[in-house]
Amino acid sequence: MKKRLVATITGTLLAAGMTLAAVAAHGADREPASESRADLNAMDKEFLKSAAAGARFEVIGGHHAVKLAASAKVTHFGHRMIKDHSLEFQKVLTEARHEHVVVPPEPEPEQKKTLKIAGMFKGHTFDCAYMALEYTDHTADVAEAELELAEGHDGSVKDLAAWTLHNIYRPHLAMASDILMSLNCS
Repeated sequence: MKKRLVATITGTLLAAGMTLAAVAAHGADREPASESRADLNAMDKEFLKSAAAGARFEVIGGHHAVKLAASAKVTHFGHRMIKDHSLEFQKVLTEARHEHVVVPPEPEPEQKKTLKIAGMFKGHTFDCAYMALEYTDHTADVAEAELELAEGHDGSVKDLAAWTLHNIYRPHLAMASDILMSLNCS
């Protein structure tokens, strides 16, 4: 019963993460490029907005991990999410202000739902669900940063995407993968 519950929860959280990735990947079509500075394209603006919401999502999720995790590795990961994604949010906010782009100060509605679901669990069940979510989310973050690097226009936004990719998203993805594999979630 417990294994089935964990599998169901993990599947739900993974689906939520994939939905977030799809929204982020296709969100660039939502607004015209004329709403911001002339050197920004829609991809640049979407990257800033998505990175801001995602950073807040990660900080809140990190706080959940610190409170609800059973594994010391997951608790440590939560602390790292709080530290690194708080820095990311500040860098994104600085760049967005410079480019006159308004970014969300909190996670997107679907991200809030995901956090609410994850917060319903504790202990080993939380560890498995949270780390599966983190693996999925950071996979989407890597893809989004790579898309910005390929299709973005503004050099400073692309520099920010490269910084987040190399200093936050890829290292966190590797950590999430390693921790998830060590948890015996089957």
